[in-house]
Amino acid sequence: MKFYLPAIFLASVVLLPGCVSKAPIALNTPLSSPVSSTSTVEQTPTSVTSNWYTYTSQDNNYTALFPTKPEERIQSVKTATGNVNVKLAFYKDKQQNMTYLASDIKSDKKIPESEVSKALDEFRDGQLERGNKAVINEKKITMNGYSGKEFIAHSSEKNVYHRAKIFFDTKNSTFYQIIVVASQEADINSQSTTAFLDSLAIK
Repeated sequence: MKFYLPAIFLASVVLLPGCVSKAPIALNTPLSSPVSSTSTVEQTPTSVTSNWYTYTSQDNNYTALFPTKPEERIQSVKTATGNVNVKLAFYKDKQQNMTYLASDIKSDKKIPESEVSKALDEFRDGQLERGNKAVINEKKITMNGYSGKEFIAHSSEKNVYHRAKIFFDTKNSTFYQIIVVASQEADINSQSTTAFLDSLAIK
């Protein structure tokens, strides 16, 4: 069963200036296999995000902490059943060559709990299909009852790293994604990246 999810990887948003060619290397804190491990998202220490901006989505579905007030953009994405307008919040840190991004996307189909893992895989693949990205590590996660996945990918074409958490809310048929894209592997494993990803709160 295909869910015809929008393929969201926002090439216009996540362009990183000055990226240097770099082969994938071992992660400082590797993620476990999605088959053998499931973890629960924990709260980030407040010291990292104490001066960050609390962003609330336009539809009031989620909040996230950004290093500063993010920009907002609506992107029209083509799906098998028509176009979907996706509301994005993002911040480009030009000094660190990083982009922080969060959004929620309404599914055009009802997805039962038994199919959520497969739907999350399709959603992840939609993020990865541009830029020739390959998953380095991945694990299943949960947050307040919401099933999700965390993964790190590397693009040999764009020479960037991509770390994301994705969740699905079966009650409201909505996907949530929170992403950091960076040109350096160390930045993907940094406290700031982890703090941002852990700050997502679904209402």
